[in-house]
Amino acid sequence: MSIFKKLLALAEFALRKLSAPKTPAKSAEQVKEQKDKFRGSDHAEDLFRRSWGVAVKQGTRAPVYGTKDENKRIQVRECAQCKVEEIAKQYKRRKVSEVSEKRHIENIKALQDALTNQCGKYLHNRKFRFGRAQKLLNTYLKCLWCANWLKVAPPHCPFDRAIICDLSLPNHDNFWDKLAQCDAPGVQDYNAVTWNWTQSDCIGDYLVWVAAAKEVVRRSGYRSLAEWELFEWKRPQKGKK
Repeated sequence: MSIFKKLLALAEFALRKLSAPKTPAKSAEQVKEQKDKFRGSDHAEDLFRRSWGVAVKQGTRAPVYGTKDENKRIQVRECAQCKVEEIAKQYKRRKVSEVSEKRHIENIKALQDALTNQCGKYLHNRKFRFGRAQKLLNTYLKCLWCANWLKVAPPHCPFDRAIICDLSLPNHDNFWDKLAQCDAPGVQDYNAVTWNWTQSDCIGDYLVWVAAAKEVVRRSGYRSLAEWELFEWKRPQKGKK
């Protein structure tokens, strides 16, 4: 079994081990109101520009670019836009069901590989990190969803510092302490998880974030990771991991 399948199986195992009651789900009207607050422009170019802006900012220890040449940076951005818009077509075509979770993670990896292979010489350490790739694709899909260009919510949500911090707040009943006690092979690897999304370059880190978010979503009564993040993003943080 590949490491990807093992980590995905471990994440699902952890979720089955934990239980807690749900709270009432958000109404369709509440979701629409929150989407309208976020959406801003509906222009395709603006949606990508917004997504790219949040994906490449911050991270002084792990910057995006390996060059100060603005023309070279524009080339990286254009390459990213081309690949993201190509990948997004898969989600736009879906009218009933979402792109599978496995395919979604493969799409993030494909985005990372495309930018690394085509623009590596202009990037810091000659690669585009997985943490930034997930932020770019997930934010772009969030923008499309809020603009009603997607019929269903994206499979996942953007993971940044605010959202990752929210995964381990006290009111979540020490989720991570319980997760660390699960008697599943490889669970000790959770101690090595990178919590800084700008530095993360590991699918395993991302799967752990997703597993934790799924548990929080299940406890909170939201219908999807995307809906949960829509309401929780930019809320005042009470604590951090």
